[in-house]
Amino acid sequence: MKEIPQKKSLKLIFLSSWMLLAPLIGSVTLTGLLMSFEAQIANFDLVTWILFCLLSILTIALALTPTTLIAIAMGYFLGWIALPIIIACYQIASLIGYQLAKVVDDGFIATWIADKPKVKLFLEKLHQNETESIILARISPILPFAIMNVVLALARVSLQRFFWAGLVGMLPRTLLSIITGIGLSSLQAYIATGQSPAYQQYILLALLLVSILGFIKIFRSKTTA
Repeated sequence: MKEIPQKKSLKLIFLSSWMLLAPLIGSVTLTGLLMSFEAQIANFDLVTWILFCLLSILTIALALTPTTLIAIAMGYFLGWIALPIIIACYQIASLIGYQLAKVVDDGFIATWIADKPKVKLFLEKLHQNETESIILARISPILPFAIMNVVLALARVSLQRFFWAGLVGMLPRTLLSIITGIGLSSLQAYIATGQSPAYQQYILLALLLVSILGFIKIFRSKTTA
């Protein structure tokens, strides 16, 4: 087995730590801001909302904020107007994340997985089933948006399919988040308690099952073929 040079090993540790810690830090920070400035945010003008959206694109792309929290917040403050806005934010953020993954990787991951056949096989199967894999990855409520940007980029899925299949896969989660945001009587109370409506939990469970069963079908069909 080839040893990973120390510089590249540190790079892998940094990227892994970032993907794990950045969303947690970002979520805590965003939650605190939403709770502290709910009244002020409700009075944002058009220019301020544009700046908020631009900032959200950057934080989503860099794995600093979860897409669900952004969508719920925008649904709460803007209602259904938020739907096309958040979809645009998701798509632009996903493209940035896709390109960043390739730039940061620079062939490193490909070299690293050469000695890891299971990881290599996993990425190859994602590549062979691009459209289905992208949709299922986006539908799943437990697969982080930013991490899947990296995984799908490393699986060499085409940019066109990454964009359109990702849009289809994100729609159910986005709609659910917007509906949840619209239905909240108090954003601060929701964030403080962490309690979501029962229907949201059932829908998230259904999306999770669809994602899991879909991936099982893909990998079993290719294995037994």
